[in-house]
Amino acid sequence: MKARGFALDEDALKRSNRVEFVGKSRTDPSIELRVSLADSFPSKAPHVHTTTTVQLKRHQRLDTREICTFGPTRGRWSAGLSSTAAIDEAENVITDVSGIQSSDPKYLDDVPEPASALYYYQNNAFVLVSPAIAAFAAAMSEGSSAQLKLRFENWPGETVSRAGPGRGIVTEIGLKSPAKAESWHDKLVRPSLEIKAKIFRLGAPPPFTTNISDFNAWLQRLGHERTDWMAFVFPEQSGNATTQRLAWLFVRSKHRIEHIRTFVMDGGGHSTRVPGLCSLLERRIVFIGCGSLGSKIAASLAATGVKHFGLVDFDFLEPDNAVRHESGVNLFGFPKVLALQNRLFELNPQVLDNTKMLQMVIGGTNDMAREKELQELLAQASLIVDTTGDHGVSRFLNDICAELNVAQMYASVSNGAWGGEVVRVIPPRTACWMCWFAQYESSRPSAEPSPDVGLFAPGCDQPTFTGTSYDLDVVAGLASSFVVDTLLIEDSSREHYKGDYIRWQLRNSEGQFLPVIEILPIHKRKPCPFCNPN
Repeated sequence: MKARGFALDEDALKRSNRVEFVGKSRTDPSIELRVSLADSFPSKAPHVHTTTTVQLKRHQRLDTREICTFGPTRGRWSAGLSSTAAIDEAENVITDVSGIQSSDPKYLDDVPEPASALYYYQNNAFVLVSPAIAAFAAAMSEGSSAQLKLRFENWPGETVSRAGPGRGIVTEIGLKSPAKAESWHDKLVRPSLEIKAKIFRLGAPPPFTTNISDFNAWLQRLGHERTDWMAFVFPEQSGNATTQRLAWLFVRSKHRIEHIRTFVMDGGGHSTRVPGLCSLLERRIVFIGCGSLGSKIAASLAATGVKHFGLVDFDFLEPDNAVRHESGVNLFGFPKVLALQNRLFELNPQVLDNTKMLQMVIGGTNDMAREKELQELLAQASLIVDTTGDHGVSRFLNDICAELNVAQMYASVSNGAWGGEVVRVIPPRTACWMCWFAQYESSRPSAEPSPDVGLFAPGCDQPTFTGTSYDLDVVAGLASSFVVDTLLIEDSSREHYKGDYIRWQLRNSEGQFLPVIEILPIHKRKPCPFCNPN
């Protein structure tokens, strides 16, 4: 550090036992830098601040004057680096924001700096904003304001208070023609405190201060007065340095200004985490069987973004089903279709208004009205997933889906959850289920336990199969991936599965741990009433 012109701050070491070095930037000598070593250095990266009043154009916090170094989450830091690496990083930032791009491509200045990330948020309070509310705010002109209503729920055990910890949702915005939150959004927070607040559309972020006097002075310059709850909408960088989105910030004031973290549920953050899957939003998937395997596949798809579901099952949820089912014991006694809808709602609230449920036995004695409902549900499906493990049901679906020209997926597990199968049928593109049955029925997966292993077979008043949730998760994960691949089968930019039959083995028939996965073809028979009728 001395060779770089940085000296140890003796006062900081004596006063607070902090190891800090101070020196001038070689890129811009008017900037003085302070390099602070963490107590866990070199496991953790050093921090670099400016000590002068010079403020960089980008990549520096306004409040602490810390320069952003080592990339997002300090990902470029390594315990093998020395403290001088922090100086190098700071110098590169100073070079870039001065308008002279550094030669190293990893420092190219295209990183977004969302202003909403710079506030000091209260960790015990949150607000959700629905798409309808966000759309209203986006249409507001800069400098305008509107009334809004907020439902706020304190955390369990806390005193009911507008100023206490908890979470809230914006239920309504506007006066003459107010926009209301969607019904699914309205159910995310229980009725509790109803708070009226004002929202302001700004052209720049509110100040980062938590000082009431400074905040009041800023409001007065805008011609407004402070209330205990206020909301602000403003543009910020998103995606890269040149694109923007609208950010929300709630401000609550007691003895000081509190910044409340606000989440806009418009799908933007979702698509960032699972890119390339936006087309799933409008696909409808019908599940025949909502037990352990069906619930896990459906839950994965709901979390991925699917919001249109059809759920068909005759059974109800027992407490012991919780060992594998996505729904917990708190829903025991519920029909499985309703229990699963509750779980899907937790993962994707839009499921609530887009789910059709039928409690019935496929192929059983049903009245004509119920059979018609099933026919209509199947005809509207983008894909039908059969997880019953019942060949009678599978044969029924194969026949009717061939007539309806609807894709199908058949997923099942062996006893003990030692293995599983997933079969894909896309009429008329692939072979049908009957062709798969004829080709592979005589060569069942080797993961099927032998009789002397000790895993009891299904019987009266017994579970359909034995096995753990984590073993079942493997089959559910494969099936979920196969479902998404099938729904996006026309997307030429994707690498698709080379086959329509996935066979998974965790253990062999004697119980030995021997994981194997196979992706196999299914051939169309001649003759076949569906694949080769002539």
